[in-house]
Amino acid sequence: MLSLIRPWRRDDAASAVDASLASPLAADNAAIIERAALAVARRFARGNVAAQHGRILTASRLEQEREQLRRDMQLS
Repeated sequence: MLSLIRPWRRDDAASAVDASLASPLAADNAAIIERAALAVARRFARGNVAAQHGRILTASRLEQEREQLRRDMQLS
């Protein structure tokens, strides 16, 4: 689309885009997006830890059930 604009206008359009990206509002938006991304990453990390903890508990329960089954078999 910028190729349809005369060269001097292309430069003006590009500098307008650069200026909009350098605005304080854009910096605020970038900070908000960064904070949101970090919050999401923390939630995923907590979820992964919880899932790993759940697997550890499941493995522990499985081992307890095996031990209980061995004891039951020895008693019979």
